[in-house]
Amino acid sequence: RAPHLAAMDLGSSLQVVSLQAFGSSTTNGGSGGGGSSSSSSTPAVGALACVVFSGLALRTRDGGSPLVLTLAEEPAGIDRVSVFFPSTSGRVPHPPLPASLVGVAHVNKAQAAFQSLAARGWRCGRGSSTAGKPGSAAAPVFLLRLWRVDGAVAQSQDDDDAVQVVWAARPEEAWIGASAMLLAAPFGAALAACAVTRGVVSNISSPDGLLLLDMRRSEGSTGGGVLLDTGAGPCLVACLAPALRSNSSETVALSVAVPLSVLANALLEDVACSRVLRQEEKEVFRTSFDSPGRPPEIRPLSLDSSRSSRLAGRSSRGAVASAARLGVVLLWLETTGSWASAIVVSETGYLVTCAHLLTGRSWMEEPPPEDDNEGGQADGGKDTLADVLKPKRPPAARRPTPPKRCRGRGQVLQPDGRFAEATFDADVVFVHGGFLDAALLRVREPAGGRRLVFAPLPWHRGPPPAEGVEVWAVGHGLFGPGTPWHGPTITRGHVAKVARGASSGRVAVLQSSAAVHRGCSGGALVDVARGTLVGMVTTNVKQQDGAIMPHVNFSLPTDLLRPLLDFVGAPPERQSTEALRRAWDACAADEYEQTLWRLEPEVLDLPSLVEERKRLALRRLDELAGEGQAAEEGVFGEPPAESAPSSSASKKLSA
Repeated sequence: RAPHLAAMDLGSSLQVVSLQAFGSSTTNGGSGGGGSSSSSSTPAVGALACVVFSGLALRTRDGGSPLVLTLAEEPAGIDRVSVFFPSTSGRVPHPPLPASLVGVAHVNKAQAAFQSLAARGWRCGRGSSTAGKPGSAAAPVFLLRLWRVDGAVAQSQDDDDAVQVVWAARPEEAWIGASAMLLAAPFGAALAACAVTRGVVSNISSPDGLLLLDMRRSEGSTGGGVLLDTGAGPCLVACLAPALRSNSSETVALSVAVPLSVLANALLEDVACSRVLRQEEKEVFRTSFDSPGRPPEIRPLSLDSSRSSRLAGRSSRGAVASAARLGVVLLWLETTGSWASAIVVSETGYLVTCAHLLTGRSWMEEPPPEDDNEGGQADGGKDTLADVLKPKRPPAARRPTPPKRCRGRGQVLQPDGRFAEATFDADVVFVHGGFLDAALLRVREPAGGRRLVFAPLPWHRGPPPAEGVEVWAVGHGLFGPGTPWHGPTITRGHVAKVARGASSGRVAVLQSSAAVHRGCSGGALVDVARGTLVGMVTTNVKQQDGAIMPHVNFSLPTDLLRPLLDFVGAPPERQSTEALRRAWDACAADEYEQTLWRLEPEVLDLPSLVEERKRLALRRLDELAGEGQAAEEGVFGEPPAESAPSSSASKKLSA
């Protein structure tokens, strides 16, 4: 059921609707970010394809024809659609109504926030991937389309379906980590109902204009409404943009939305669109302005996410999100362009990250060492046929020498008590070369400046988190340096598996369902309920074709990294990297735990099918030999005793 909320002051409301359009399959380009397309198995040139997408229908007190806003892409040349008003209250929905395209506005603020991503090949929906290349013009990515419904919709009939809207809310850091909900109608006439998806706000852009969301979506969800769970209940604050895509065809489990305040700004600034708006509609959009022509006056939402609650010991989701984001920084290598995340271990700037950022390759990607006599006879004899046919592993590549320093960016404490983003250099203190993907770094003090002070995350103590516990993966996935997003992103999931070593009995691997992309390595896996660090994100799973599975990933438990705390807490004269190496060697994966990290199949002691067939064949040969002997006895009589076949002769015959 859609949220039932109080009426707005101006008497207007938004309803999520489904729009259905037909266009040429040759111009639609298949399923894109704006909607799901379907056509015949062998469409002819010029065949029609159905495209379904969502929109937000604005209805005012005068009861006139609704205005539908959407960010979805429709087939080229289409200016008429059918609008379905889904019912969430169990009543029969409205019959579809025709609507005409009356205006298109460029959302310049969202386009400016997306520009740095477009320059690196990112796009929303089917937008041009050439934006940002030398000599190419940046194609508009965010276009707000206005559709006027041909006919009025009774306000009294669908009051329960209307959603409270906050036009004047601008994204702020307090939104990050807040529970969010996507309300869309992606199925058109096939299922005249709203689909609800829950997730979290992963990040906000800088400059503001975009929201990054961690929630599932379908192609037809584009144009749906994004609601935040505020203190007064869910309120609609943004519109879902077309699907986020990269030129590398990488699987992206995140979505982008545009705040309603940005859309209202774009409508009022566009002269052509402003002319098609009725006076009541203009009054609604101007709620985000002090007066026409001035910047919007922000009315922040009352989210329970006080940034000072971390010091007060509160355990609200906002406080956990704030502490988690302060405790994760970005690291990158200027020589290779590689980047990863790192966890702040101490206020003095000790950081822990994955060793493969510095070595270029994780030990999990290297083939395990092969014994010289593996599969051969113990006495040095010849190999069996199975050993000869066994595929040989390639020799392990020699690891390059890790760099001595890297660049970083994170939140540091300011003299006024607030945290602000700063760029720094970090020296590599120790890189573990064994079966523990971990490295220790320390932030270098700026020359002639004050010492940088960081905010470390509290580490989990006690038993490991149980399977099913809600966790956040906090890191700098997908985008890296130059990203428009404000600090690390947050993705939501649960502990899917707690794997223990066979002989050690310790927790060796934590598997989570939070979305993890490249660049999240070294990030934090946080227990949301306790606000503590339970693991360091290390790797995710790839399919055989190399495609990444974002929601299947593994983390190092904090117990295996705990020797870091002893090293960092010791006086400088007593800090020994050799002692840290020995302690980490004891925490490194043993032979069985290595198979867990490499996802090697378990060796099962099952009877061999080849051996079973061989045994049956030998038994049949013995039976044939016995039948032959019985036949000879029946024809020639009892053979002499010395000519009777012995058991050894039977075995030779069988062989």
